[in-house]
Amino acid sequence: MKSKGDIIFHIEGFSGSEKLTPDTFDISDLKDFLGIVNDMLKVDRIGVDSPVTFRQEAGSVKAIFTAPLELVAKLSAILTLTISPFGLDALNETTARAFENLQEFSQKKGYGIRMSTSFDKNTLLVTPGTNLRRSTNLYADAELYLYGKILSYGGKVQGKISFDTGNETYHIKADTNLMEDWKENHYKREYAIRVSATQNVITGEIARGSMKLIEIVDYSRKANEEYLQKKIRQATPHWAGVDADQYIKEIREDAYV
Repeated sequence: MKSKGDIIFHIEGFSGSEKLTPDTFDISDLKDFLGIVNDMLKVDRIGVDSPVTFRQEAGSVKAIFTAPLELVAKLSAILTLTISPFGLDALNETTARAFENLQEFSQKKGYGIRMSTSFDKNTLLVTPGTNLRRSTNLYADAELYLYGKILSYGGKVQGKISFDTGNETYHIKADTNLMEDWKENHYKREYAIRVSATQNVITGEIARGSMKLIEIVDYSRKANEEYLQKKIRQATPHWAGVDADQYIKEIREDAYV
């Protein structure tokens, strides 16, 4: 049997005028809470087949999730990041949003929630008075090149391309007029595409739904030196007088510089 560990949530508060216990924990609140925990684990559960099981114990409500030790260790590391100076800013979007939802759940119901694992002593306390949220200025506009294959494209009002890089499939907005001008079938051919997007300046994660196609470039696995030099010449005037190190430091607000 694979090694297991526990993820523990100790929830304290009141249900109406009664003290919170497993018998007074409303089923709708339980549903919302289970959804939040599922989102916390979602990213790290990819490729993990073992189930995550759940039980409740008294003391107000003690919710215990038994999971593969690897998953418990990853969540313990996430707790370390969450209580660090960078807080939720260091987490991927799905996981960070789950912790924000836990904060909203605490504020909405007036619950105090103490979260820990059996892996180590890291503990996170969420109360109606805490502020477990991401920074508002965490994202910046960016242009990116992606390399891979077009799986599908089309759309009458809003064009969209599904693009597979081999590691991930991206859904990218595209101008329908641009697609109408394509004179060849792009399906499953290898391309480099240039896109605009909103990107997390710390984790590099791309904000969902922000990607928009700028151009498609014929892709060769061999570097096209002439094309690269052309792009460098085009970009150079725009960076005249800019201190690159200072620019990066400013947009990252001294993080990881």
